[in-house]
Amino acid sequence: MASVVFPAIGTGNLGFPKDLVARIMLTEVQKYKPTNLREVTVIVHPSDKESVECFISIFRQGIQGPITKGAHVMPKMNISSKSAQTSEVIGKVSSPSLGVHTMQLGQVTLEVSSGDITKEKTDAIVNSSNQTFSLKAGVSKAILDAAGVQVVQECSQIVGSSNMQQTEIVTSAGRLPRGNIIHVIGRNSPSEIKDLVLSVLKLCESSQITSVAFPALGTGQGGANPADVADAMVDAVVDFVKKKKPVHVKFVKFLIFQTNMVADFHQSMVRRSGEKVEEDKGLLTKIKDTVHHLLWGESSESPKNEEFVMVGEEIEPVVFQLCGETPKDLSEARDMVNSLILREHVTIPIHDPAIAHFTREDVETLNAMQRELTVSVRLEKKGQDSVITLEGLTRDVQIADSRIRDMTRKVERNEIRRSEAFLISSIVSWQYQENGHSPKTFDMLTNYELEQAFQKRQSTVRIKINNDEYEANLARNEATRRGIRIELNRVDLQAAAQSPLPSHWKDMKGQAVVLVKLTAGSKEYAEVEKEFRRTNLNSKIIEIERVQNNALWKNYMIKKEELEDKNKHKNNEKRLFHGTGPDKTDQINNHGFNRSFAGMNGAMYGNGSYFAVDPHYSAQGYSAPDAKGHKRMYLVRVLVGDFTQGKRGLLVPPARSSNSADLYNSVTDNMRNPTMFVIFNDVQAYPEYLITFQ
Repeated sequence: MASVVFPAIGTGNLGFPKDLVARIMLTEVQKYKPTNLREVTVIVHPSDKESVECFISIFRQGIQGPITKGAHVMPKMNISSKSAQTSEVIGKVSSPSLGVHTMQLGQVTLEVSSGDITKEKTDAIVNSSNQTFSLKAGVSKAILDAAGVQVVQECSQIVGSSNMQQTEIVTSAGRLPRGNIIHVIGRNSPSEIKDLVLSVLKLCESSQITSVAFPALGTGQGGANPADVADAMVDAVVDFVKKKKPVHVKFVKFLIFQTNMVADFHQSMVRRSGEKVEEDKGLLTKIKDTVHHLLWGESSESPKNEEFVMVGEEIEPVVFQLCGETPKDLSEARDMVNSLILREHVTIPIHDPAIAHFTREDVETLNAMQRELTVSVRLEKKGQDSVITLEGLTRDVQIADSRIRDMTRKVERNEIRRSEAFLISSIVSWQYQENGHSPKTFDMLTNYELEQAFQKRQSTVRIKINNDEYEANLARNEATRRGIRIELNRVDLQAAAQSPLPSHWKDMKGQAVVLVKLTAGSKEYAEVEKEFRRTNLNSKIIEIERVQNNALWKNYMIKKEELEDKNKHKNNEKRLFHGTGPDKTDQINNHGFNRSFAGMNGAMYGNGSYFAVDPHYSAQGYSAPDAKGHKRMYLVRVLVGDFTQGKRGLLVPPARSSNSADLYNSVTDNMRNPTMFVIFNDVQAYPEYLITFQ
């Protein structure tokens, strides 16, 4: 017999003291020397509140650890008596909170979520850097900025010494607020990434480090395929547990900055769940370890060592007793009550591509809202098809719906801000210089904030340098803080790039974006109209406007030159069409095409921005009319470059060869007869003309 279930013996009609029964039952189970028995469960009826409280109190005193409250509570002790060389299976993947996935591998817990790695509470975090451990971009920059000058100096000393290991892993004595940094040299291929994770885990084990957090290796500047990276990193943890049989390492976390990649890691975890993990412990050790773990817990801070298991909350039903003169009256009354119940309980889905970009903080907000409003919130991140399903009382669901709409609008604003910052970063570079040292470039968002203030002629703006807040004076080109002065410098990258604006453009007089209405009958108007009617589209043209956007044009031309140099030919550009609604034109005119919010009507060939060869296609399917019945379509310059066949789920174009960093420039629906093209880089399209028609 492997398990046994007891009631709360004698606490009912016999009237035995409840606290005495609880103490005796706990004591006897702890004293019992098991052979085959693995689990003892005591069930206390939820209606007997006094017994529930007594058992909780006694078991809490005997078993240190948190308690999960619920109506049906089972004080539970598991006693294992497996023989040596017993096989455990890798646990199933669970999601204790939205956007967080965990899996148990022997004594090691693997967790995957999105968030800021510099704020993790693990004993160590991993920094994927360059050969000199000085990479100041992406996640590496965030880690080094958080670590401070001491760690940067230490890295340069280690690289300059003769102590570099062939494993290419360096531990740093410098600390973030909550842990040591393990610097590694970044790798791109799945096999190299797997070896790298294994090496770090072995280092943690030998250094008696119990918890470590990794970023998604190789997916930044390396451009490795997210699904391949996920498989490599998860496989590395599984192999580490199977082969190394760790004693010290207990918690491994993969913290993913790009929230849409969490799904790839989740799929990799599901793929490995259910496999066997060989454990090399003797009989006595296993019994001792398991009894100690399950009866006494590891520590008071370990939420997974719960000695009380919620079987399921039992909610007392509401009972309507109907009385009437005839069965017909009763039937009508019953139907009315059912109608009222159904009317007050709703389920609504919220479809929005912005949901795919929800951060861990957003997910925690959803969890808190779920508890506050007593609504069910189910989040499914599926790229452009992401959805949140709400279920509960109409009033509460409406409140939750309104809050989530606000959250998606905030995400959209942040994504637009990132898109603008990306464009600005290729035009202007703001730099700072400390105490005569070499100039350093600000991160992309700070660069954007400085340039925005510069363009608006603000005299000052608050920024951060090395995590300290400074006041930047743009008139004096300096940042100051408590008497410390740091020199600022604005570098015009476009002057060097020499990408002039088209000669036929109207003088923009310092404005960033200008729309110029074309004169009907002019040569330029006739050229655009010819493209519009190329496939006999007979719709009436209301007006044609030329979109003049300085930043978008210059970035587009830089990308065009880059493709011409890379592809060794100049046949990279096509003029294609993109239909849109009246509420999207301002965003496109000012910020271009944002692939993060593309594909709302389907993404059959990849999660990018779609452009049609035939204007008929854009006019019928995607040009939503306004209140006057006017529709809108862009004639777009698109850098399709060298393209290949697209497919659902693509986040970037496929690789041209075995070199995963060498990608095609775009994809299409049909290689023999393309009717549409999909790009995955926003700067590859310029919205040249906006056509309003009816």
